[in-house]
Amino acid sequence: MSASSAAVEPAQPKPRRFARLAWIAFLCGIVGTAGAPLLTLHTVTAIIAGAGVLVGVVAAFGSSKLLALISIAMCVVGIVFTVLIGNLPKYDAQSIRRELHRTLEHVEQAKVPIVINYEVLTSGPGIAAVTYLAPGREVVHHDNVGARWSTSLNVVAPLASAYGLLGENVAGGAITCRITVNGIVISESIRSGERATATCYG
Repeated sequence: MSASSAAVEPAQPKPRRFARLAWIAFLCGIVGTAGAPLLTLHTVTAIIAGAGVLVGVVAAFGSSKLLALISIAMCVVGIVFTVLIGNLPKYDAQSIRRELHRTLEHVEQAKVPIVINYEVLTSGPGIAAVTYLAPGREVVHHDNVGARWSTSLNVVAPLASAYGLLGENVAGGAITCRITVNGIVISESIRSGERATATCYG
């Protein structure tokens, strides 16, 4: 048999070395990058990304160098994101409630000097009764105080102090109540008529 008539055997394809490892590293990179923002799983995904770097380095010596290098880069990005996100301040509902509670406590404990001025006046014959709220939520009442009444209270009170004032006419006319705190009017009311009652609060 001549050499020309001999069958030519087809060339065997070169085996792809570490191709599977390159794809495994690629999958690790996807998991590491996608899982970085998940605070409950970011430690696990960082471990997977770290393993992907090692697998990718081995795969880089095989036939799928480009895929291996891309996979290594993705794994490194996942690890970096995990570290950055893990170092961010952690806020949850419970810690926010604790911080809000501490802030409210500071506000309640804060003392500021204030001057409260209660005033009631009428255009009628007189004021039948005056009732006001003193610091500590004490209710104070006076009867038949004339046509004009006022009182000032110099106190040191919490910021959340409440104020209230009520004036009642003896007969007709317009009756006015007014509350000022440190010179600022916080409430004012005018009522007219028989036994009219003006109410202020703040």
